[in-house]
Amino acid sequence: MGCDILLYTEMRKEFGGYNYRDEDGDYKTIEPRVAWISTDYLMANPYFGGRPSEPEHYVKHCFDDRHYELFGVLSDVRSSSDNGVMPHDEGVPDDCSKLYKNEVKRWGIYGHTHCYVTYDELLNFFEDVVTVNRSGMVAPEDAENWIKNGVPPTSWCGYTNQQGWVKISWSDDAQFGRFLNAIKKKYEEALDDVLWIYDWMDNYEELYEKHKADFRILWFFDN
Repeated sequence: MGCDILLYTEMRKEFGGYNYRDEDGDYKTIEPRVAWISTDYLMANPYFGGRPSEPEHYVKHCFDDRHYELFGVLSDVRSSSDNGVMPHDEGVPDDCSKLYKNEVKRWGIYGHTHCYVTYDELLNFFEDVVTVNRSGMVAPEDAENWIKNGVPPTSWCGYTNQQGWVKISWSDDAQFGRFLNAIKKKYEEALDDVLWIYDWMDNYEELYEKHKADFRILWFFDN
């Protein structure tokens, strides 16, 4: 059975901290507070109204590839690599957005291994992940091609009784670029949509770096 990732994004934003005049002319104060805001887009569900379980909208995930090496690095799920696991928080954060809470509730027991990490923490980890270290059983010609020519296998398995197959370890170029680019694009959209930080601002680069800790990625898996 396959395994898929369900990935969400949020931006931390401060609200309030200002005065206003109500309809009676009296000044009121909006106390400051901080909240995590969902930065995911929604799509209308064409099947809404059919089965009772169909939601009115679906989340448009910024990344949804079935990438088992990535799953292993993020959460040690379905891993066939030896890259270690990125440090992260586990569970569902108490201060997460309403959208994410609803998504976790909707998936129920079918969602597992809930995790989250801030964007700056994610970047710090992937800065050093330049190759994918793998191990598995491969055909004899693939093993020979790797040992003699340095050409990595393109197919392998955890175990087989196929005659002549052997277990080897090898490294391959990192395949995480699409994931990192998707998160980067989503972060830049969140700066614009949620914090109103635009690339034409004089201090854009400074703010770009500053708010990486205010953007986080949350995910879980389904089988």
